[in-house]
Amino acid sequence: MIGGLYGVVIGRVMFAESMFSRQSNASKYALYALSQVLKVREFELIDCQVMSEHLTSLGAELLPRPQFARILGAACVPADRFDDWPAGPLRASAIETIDADAALQ
Repeated sequence: MIGGLYGVVIGRVMFAESMFSRQSNASKYALYALSQVLKVREFELIDCQVMSEHLTSLGAELLPRPQFARILGAACVPADRFDDWPAGPLRASAIETIDADAALQ
């Protein structure tokens, strides 16, 4: 494993806790892969918790507190979204995308 991230899921929100990489940009690919999986599963939000220049460069946006609270109120409802969740690590080669490298620039 060269990089990844972990967090907690409640309903349709992923609360990301930490990212790591043993190789340059590996955590970016992990975040991109996660975002694609969550998009297919109709998640509303990935909460990065602490805004940083790095996350902004990846497309993160700071939400006003009232908007964030509305999203959480609607999306943090338990759901059966993980019946077919991958049991092991998701290999980068398994991610279908038009241009992952361009998306990570």
